[in-house]
Amino acid sequence: MLLRSPDTVCVRHPLSVHAGPRALTALREHGLRPEHIRAIRAAGGGPKGLALNPLDRYLFGEWLAPATRPIHLFGASIGARRMAAACLNEPALARMAQDYIHQEYAHVPGQPPTPSRPSPRTPGHGRCGTRTIAASRWFRWTTSVNRR
Repeated sequence: MLLRSPDTVCVRHPLSVHAGPRALTALREHGLRPEHIRAIRAAGGGPKGLALNPLDRYLFGEWLAPATRPIHLFGASIGARRMAAACLNEPALARMAQDYIHQEYAHVPGQPPTPSRPSPRTPGHGRCGTRTIAASRWFRWTTSVNRR
């Protein structure tokens, strides 16, 4: 991991941390620990969300498990689904990835594809899932919606 100030550029390292001077000093002295995390943003874009699934499973299943205060989760599209699954007390992240991969779309030539079998097991689907997400001990989920 490369710890650098915002005015430097380096492309040789796979991970870079952008931080202000105080945060950069603290990271250099103490490293990044779960108690430092207060919010996580998850972007939309299906393939990106699927590629990040193993990392999500590690972060939410192990690394952030000993959280002692709320962590705010924000997401849109598959990012919202990932963050909702992270709130559940079951292997919902793995299930969400499988359901997303196995969706079926009917495609009529000249027409846009439409889901023929939306996943009934989407994390948080229905009132019971919503209550479970809302009852998450340390994770607070927020999503964004764009209406056309």
